[in-house]
Amino acid sequence: MGLKAEYKSVEFSWAEYATGAAKLCVEGYGEEETSTGDHPDESAELLVGRFLGVILQVEDIAASYSDLCAKGVEFTSPPEKQPWGGSLAHFKDPSGNILTLMSE
Repeated sequence: MGLKAEYKSVEFSWAEYATGAAKLCVEGYGEEETSTGDHPDESAELLVGRFLGVILQVEDIAASYSDLCAKGVEFTSPPEKQPWGGSLAHFKDPSGNILTLMSE
C-alpha cells in the first residue's frame, strides 16, 4: 500500500503505519516460539486466512488496484461498483487474510 512504517518490532510481532490522521497498527500471531520458549496460541492460527473486515480507503481505486497488482498483490476480483455508489476490491495479505480497498 506504500504506507510508511513508523515502528516495527519483530520481537513483539507489531508494526505501526502512518495513514494521516490515524495509525494502522498490525499485530501478528507469531509462528515461532515466543521469547519465553512458549509456542503461540494454536487457536490463533485458525484465524489466519479469512475475511477481516478491514477497509483501506483510497482516492483512486483503479490506480491503487493496478499498482498493487504490479507489485504482486493477489486480488479476489477487480474493483466493482457497489449499489451505494462506491467501489470495492478485496485482496489477500501475505498470510492470506482478506482485506478491502474502497473508494467513494
